[in-house]
Amino acid sequence: MNFYFIRHGKTYFNMYEKMQGWSDTPLIDEGIDNAKSSGVALADVVFENIYSSDLGRTIHTAKIIKEYNQSLVDKALITDSNFRETFFGGLEGDASKEVWGKVANEFGYNDVNELFAKQGDYIKISNTLQKIDPFKNAETYEDVVKRATKGINNIYNSAVNKDVNVLVVTHGNTIRKIVHSIDKRINVNQEIGNGSLTMVSYDGEKATIKEFNKSL
Repeated sequence: MNFYFIRHGKTYFNMYEKMQGWSDTPLIDEGIDNAKSSGVALADVVFENIYSSDLGRTIHTAKIIKEYNQSLVDKALITDSNFRETFFGGLEGDASKEVWGKVANEFGYNDVNELFAKQGDYIKISNTLQKIDPFKNAETYEDVVKRATKGINNIYNSAVNKDVNVLVVTHGNTIRKIVHSIDKRINVNQEIGNGSLTMVSYDGEKATIKEFNKSL
């Protein structure tokens, strides 16, 4: 089964550079264009089903993409909270630069770029968000991987025909964690483009990354 993971279009919080996990802001005009570009690029791919997280920005993106694909015309959009973005707890809505600056300080770095250059520390970097969250509610790397994997397995196990393509509109950090959990050689410490494609092939036991963060 080929999973086509698409990051949602650009939102207001993306534009304002704020932490956007379970909090939700609408797509801006550029974000709508992101979704349209993805729809055009994937128009000829035959999909068995279309899924998205249950947040508004992914639902809107998925509906736009769906309009361009003939194989999805009669398919209902299925929402699944397992594909939500990482929950940032008390850090939701905070300025991203300030949050990541605090994470960098926890590692003894003054430069955020130096922090993200440390690919081997990705899990620790992710989990440090919970440490600096004043409410300690931010999700860990393991939390997100566990539920995203559950979502993937639910789709795979419920399909009668496994040799199909499915489309899943989700979020940047969710995509990073899915990819990192499958292949730790891939540098996930990069900006995941709005509307970009990450493709995963899965046979129920082994997953392989076919595309990562490809602009459409």
